[in-house]
Amino acid sequence: MAMTGIPEGTRAGGGAAAGWSRRTPAGVPPIVVLGLESRYAYDILDLIAAAGLRLAACLPSAHDSMLAGEFPGLVERAALDPAGLACVIPLLTPGRRKLRVAEAEALGLAVAPPIIHPSATAR
Repeated sequence: MAMTGIPEGTRAGGGAAAGWSRRTPAGVPPIVVLGLESRYAYDILDLIAAAGLRLAACLPSAHDSMLAGEFPGLVERAALDPAGLACVIPLLTPGRRKLRVAEAEALGLAVAPPIIHPSATAR
């Protein structure tokens, strides 16, 4: 497993051999945030920026009844080309998270595991 917490050989990019590193995000694909009804969606946007990753889009879920606010890069589902994109889903209840994972997979998005904040320290 690479230092980002992303397993090697994932659909999202290929692991350490493809350049995955907590300090060098060049090999990390652009990120789509799905699950915008979460109060933690803005925390994910801050994490993406702090980690030096690229935000591709904020995508409302087909199941979102309302958004938690205004989001940069908000796109319609029909306008999203999922090729080469990884999806991050903010903290949600288990049932909602399961729906978002299934939705991301149906859209052809790779579901990225959690990203470690650069300020996190190892003990």
